[in-house]
Amino acid sequence: MKHLRKLAGISILMTLIFMVIAIFQFQTKEEQELLPDQITYYLQDDWSVALPDASELSAADLQHPQTVTALYASAQAAGRCHKTKLPYTG
Repeated sequence: MKHLRKLAGISILMTLIFMVIAIFQFQTKEEQELLPDQITYYLQDDWSVALPDASELSAADLQHPQTVTALYASAQAAGRCHKTKLPYTG
């Protein structure tokens, strides 16, 4: 009987120790920042469709981000831009 009491006491003590360790680990995980591959992207929010006048530009010109940004800004200023909802349901 003494051996069973010792075993039960050791089991309870070890359980309490592991529970305290688990609580501390849980609290530190809440404070960690997300890694870049763990960031959630909300793809259905605030998309704008622009109809730029790119007929005089070649396909090579459209590869430059500055050109595309300027085309989008001019389309937005001319009122050829509107908000849209994507069919993405994530």
